[in-house]
Amino acid sequence: MRRRVLIIGGGVSGLFLGSLIGDGVRIIEEHSVIGFPEHCTGIISTNTLYRMRLPRRLVEDSYRRFILYFYGGYRIVISGSPLAVKVDRPGVEKELYYRALDEGAEIVLGERVEDIASDGRISLNGGLVKGELVVLAEGYKQYFSRKLGLVRKSRRIPAIQARIRGQVNIRDVEVYFSSLTPKYFSWLVPIGDREAVIGLAAEEKGLLTRLQLLLKVLEKTGRISSYKITKIYGGLVLRGPLGELTRDRVVAIGDSIGMVKPLTGGGLYPISIAGLILSKLIKSYLNGSMSLLELREEYSSRVEKMLKNLRVTYNLLNIIDFRVEDYLRVIAKGLNRIGLETVIDEVEYDDHLKNLLTALKPKNIVRLTGSMITGFI
Repeated sequence: MRRRVLIIGGGVSGLFLGSLIGDGVRIIEEHSVIGFPEHCTGIISTNTLYRMRLPRRLVEDSYRRFILYFYGGYRIVISGSPLAVKVDRPGVEKELYYRALDEGAEIVLGERVEDIASDGRISLNGGLVKGELVVLAEGYKQYFSRKLGLVRKSRRIPAIQARIRGQVNIRDVEVYFSSLTPKYFSWLVPIGDREAVIGLAAEEKGLLTRLQLLLKVLEKTGRISSYKITKIYGGLVLRGPLGELTRDRVVAIGDSIGMVKPLTGGGLYPISIAGLILSKLIKSYLNGSMSLLELREEYSSRVEKMLKNLRVTYNLLNIIDFRVEDYLRVIAKGLNRIGLETVIDEVEYDDHLKNLLTALKPKNIVRLTGSMITGFI
């Protein structure tokens, strides 16, 4: 089949979509190696794992608890069964790469896109091509998203991570809110008892120095020991707001339009939902049972529920200028003083708005209100 659909970006969103559509698709990726440069920690829910049909061999570890630590020694425990898993992120992209090839997609590596027009014309370093439909999956850089007016502003936080090998003395994921990372947090993700990913995100400069300090603190507190760094990597954490989905012959998915969870910046959950929906619509378009206009309208309509959750969560966080740490610390302080560590028993890792609404249910509101009053006092 003629390559009627051009996917710009061979990251996880572009490859996932290409693997679902297959024949009729050309994926254009500027890097010559799939899966690199690496950016993401790779923490996802089991629902996202199954939705993307990722094999278990890509799961490096699973977790029942995340422990959030705050200044003063207070903490909140969130749990699930399991709450989340850690996947091999470069391995995920390689899996999707070979799956897309098996389904008949064409993948061009090392080809840089220089310009995109809303009518489907693409300028490459090798010439000019035109697609009936262009899928923008360029990732967090959002260069073409901004040019096309799909994204007008975004909250971006630089992040850095280190993968270490050594002795890891904890089994839960730990998240730290401190002066080291204003308006964000740092993390320790164990992988068995011999490896871990340690990272942080902060708007301030000196990320490498902050990471080195974090490693020293974790070693001093006995969480890690006798370790060596095997790699350091990073990127930008996006927090939204969500941009527009379509413009003429262009549709967008993933980080390219801020399709992320606003609190953590995680993108695989919304990609897994939007990718399944968009791939079916594109297949209908390719077989002639749907027009381009119908595709655009259906795409917007069918992902609206998820997008509404992302927008509402972003707007709530934006009201408090993302000062989540301040409020959570008060709750943690109150909970700990009355002998508790959690507000809700089972947390949905992907749906932050659902967790907030669950916390406001009658059976939990007394605990939440009591902990906040106690914390403020």
